Amino acid sequence: MRVEKKKYKNSISGVAAGDYIEGSIFKVKNKYRAKILLGDKSITKQAATYDLAIEKLLELNKKTNANDHVIEKTVFFSDLIDRYFEYRKIMHKNIIDENSLQNRIKNMSSLREEFSMLRVSKLNEITISEIHDFIANEKTNDKYHAQSTIDRKFQLLYKAFEFAHENKLIDNATYDIILKTKKLTKYIKSKKEKKEFTYYSPEDMIFIQDMLEEREYSNVSLVAMLQYHQGMRASEVLGLPFKNIDLLNGIIKVRQVATVYGIKSVPKSDAGNRDLIIAEFLKPVIKNYINNNMDIFEPDKLVFPRKKMLKTISRSNTQKEYFSSEEIGSIFRRVFKDVELPIRKDGTKAKTNSIESHNFRRSFGTNAANNGVPPQVLCSVMGHTDFNMTYQHYYLDNEENTRAAMNEFYEKMFKKIS
Repeated sequence: MRVEKKKYKNSISGVAAGDYIEGSIFKVKNKYRAKILLGDKSITKQAATYDLAIEKLLELNKKTNANDHVIEKTVFFSDLIDRYFEYRKIMHKNIIDENSLQNRIKNMSSLREEFSMLRVSKLNEITISEIHDFIANEKTNDKYHAQSTIDRKFQLLYKAFEFAHENKLIDNATYDIILKTKKLTKYIKSKKEKKEFTYYSPEDMIFIQDMLEEREYSNVSLVAMLQYHQGMRASEVLGLPFKNIDLLNGIIKVRQVATVYGIKSVPKSDAGNRDLIIAEFLKPVIKNYINNNMDIFEPDKLVFPRKKMLKTISRSNTQKEYFSSEEIGSIFRRVFKDVELPIRKDGTKAKTNSIESHNFRRSFGTNAANNGVPPQVLCSVMGHTDFNMTYQHYYLDNEENTRAAMNEFYEKMFKKIS
């Protein structure tokens, strides 16, 4: 047990609050009892105060060597978790707040329930491996946990095991096995399923833009166009100032983003700072927008400020100049709530009817990749630090695309040979 700071009066020489002493102290009515396991039985001594009980516990410890203490064989896994968090609550009261502690208890609740009747003294490589598997394969709302959640569960689990060892709930041999298995947790990765994005074809985009125009969200439609045809993030479009659009040279300079926390000067990564070539068919569209919005035109002002993105501005929002990607997402959900995307001319259809802002950017990446844009170029245009990210999210690696790419290659090679 640990000497409790609140109860201890610091009357015993060489003993400080927080020190570990073999055994336990509990209160019965107005008396304290010191208890220790000795041989095949437990010995209890009564004391009037907490400090005197500590003295009794020290005396009992002198009568035996550490190896003589009997491991509690009736402690179950659920008991261990409860004891561990009770210890955290008492000893770390000034370090961890109540809400954080409750969140940790909640993180371990499913694990506690699943292995509640597992005897702590029976822990071995097999049982611990079963616990590892449970954590790795656990789902909430039919979804695997993120890596951060898995890491947190393992951290709490092994803290509890450490607590068990300190309190002689497990022997040294078992604890050696636990330390061995702890090294394996770094290889256990999240199985969180990658979210499949919905690809929007040019036909889909025309339909989406028409719907936005019909619902009087023409400026939102232009934001979607810049994402779909330039590969920009929604936050990059919404954070774009007029001075960063160079129609003369056909360049958009990406230098800042609009987030829920305001305008940030640095995009998602250093690679996010980039110059994009404006598609020729977009130049007149952008120019027309600027000409129709001269009331807000200033070099340092946002091209798509909040007041241009909403139909009406409520009083509470008039001081907020920027519009975030999270807010534009709510517009898409509202406009397309009961709308079904039409079947395309080739008979195919989008995977879902939900419209998500980031899918415009991903569709751009897929279109570019499957139409021969070199990997290193696409990586730069998308603002990624390395091509692995680009390949993972934007290349459609399937038989149809592979066959088309290889046929094109063979045709070019045949022409050279012949």
